[in-house]
Amino acid sequence: MHGNIKFLGNPWPKGHPLKEFYLGILLHEAKGNLPAKASLDLRFRSENYYYPFDYEAMLEASRVQSALSSKWEKIETWLNYGFASANSIASHDSMMLADENNGFELDYLDDFNRKIDPIPEIISDKDSHYQIPAFQSHILARDDTADHQIRISRDPKSNLYNIIWKGKCNKAKEGNYRYRHEFELHAFDVPFAGYSVRKLDWTEKAKLRPEERDLRLRNLANRVVINPGKMLFNIGRLSGRDRLLPNQ
Repeated sequence: MHGNIKFLGNPWPKGHPLKEFYLGILLHEAKGNLPAKASLDLRFRSENYYYPFDYEAMLEASRVQSALSSKWEKIETWLNYGFASANSIASHDSMMLADENNGFELDYLDDFNRKIDPIPEIISDKDSHYQIPAFQSHILARDDTADHQIRISRDPKSNLYNIIWKGKCNKAKEGNYRYRHEFELHAFDVPFAGYSVRKLDWTEKAKLRPEERDLRLRNLANRVVINPGKMLFNIGRLSGRDRLLPNQ
C-alpha cells in the first residue's frame, strides 16, 4: 500500500504519506426482525507531520509562519496533533452495503462510488445524521468530517484496490456545521482485508473455543456474503475483532 493525503491550505501543499489504509467488510449479526448485514469498513492513518528537512525551506517556512494567524496554516498546530486518522463508525447507515436478503458480493468494490454525509443547505441542531457522523476522525483537535466522496476500484491484474477519498473537515459545534476545510486522499495497491465481526465481550470469549468462534464467523459470512471463498480465520485481530482473511 502507498498513498498520500492532502489538506488544502495547510503548510504541506504536497500532502502527507499514508502509513496505513484498511479496506474491509464488517459483518453484523441479525437483531430481532432485522437481518444480518454487511457494511463498508474503512480506516486510514497518515505518517507523522514534520518540519521541512531542507534548511532554507525551514527558514522560509518560519518567516511565513510568523505572519500567520490561522491555526490551520501553522506548522506548530499540526505538529501538536502528530498525524491524521479516521475510521468508519460501524453502525452508520450510509456505510451499509447489503443484508442477508440481498447478499454482498466482493464485485461491488470493483467500481464503487458513494457520497457519504452530504451537507444540506440547512442543518438542524436536532439532525442526528450530523451528531453521529460516518467517521470518527483525528485531524486537528478531533475535527469532525462530512461530505465524503469515496471511489474504490480494483486492478484486475493485481486484485488490489485504488481509493480516491475527498471530504471536508472542521471542528463542528452545535449550530455551526461549516466544514471549512477540504482534504483529498489517494491510496494505491490496497489489499482487501477480509471480513470481520465485532469483538465478543470477555464473558463470551471465555465460553467459546477458537474453533467455535471460527464457525460462528463463517456461518455469519455464509449468510451475508455471496461466494465468500476460502478464507483464513484470525482470532482477535483489528482491535479485538475476529476476521476471515483472504487465503493467498
